[in-house]
Amino acid sequence: MSLARAWLVGGVFFLVATGIQQSAAVSMSIGLARPNFLLLAISLFAPYAGRTGTGALGLLSGILQGAIAGANLTAYSLSRILAGLAVGQLHQTELARTAWVAALTAFLTVAVAQTILLFIAPSQNLGAFTLATMGTAIYNGVLAVPLDWGLSKVLRPPAYDR
Repeated sequence: MSLARAWLVGGVFFLVATGIQQSAAVSMSIGLARPNFLLLAISLFAPYAGRTGTGALGLLSGILQGAIAGANLTAYSLSRILAGLAVGQLHQTELARTAWVAALTAFLTVAVAQTILLFIAPSQNLGAFTLATMGTAIYNGVLAVPLDWGLSKVLRPPAYDR
């Protein structure tokens, strides 16, 4: 896999994730559970980007998330950077790339990012925030399985699957 190919796929993936987050995430919600495609993108690219790269993807995700939400860019950026660094460190342990690991990584990315966001920018309604965070974590975990499979077909070398 060339570095240029990974950057191209990652750039397109983040642009599409931003567009879907802005246009379709609300209509895809189930109760308080709403997918967060930018956090999902961080978790899906963690095995390919390394710790520092995933932190940089967290910064990009935080800037994009804050921009489309019209909120504090600092709070979103810092929470996403730290979540990216955490999930990048998790993948430095050479985890097997399975559907369960993809789902767990997506779940943990949301949980870490939203917990950090809660401490940086406290919510007025802690109960609703916690329920929404757990719903989003589960939603992203479910979405991660087919997306990870498709992304692996594009980014992993053919010899990896043998």
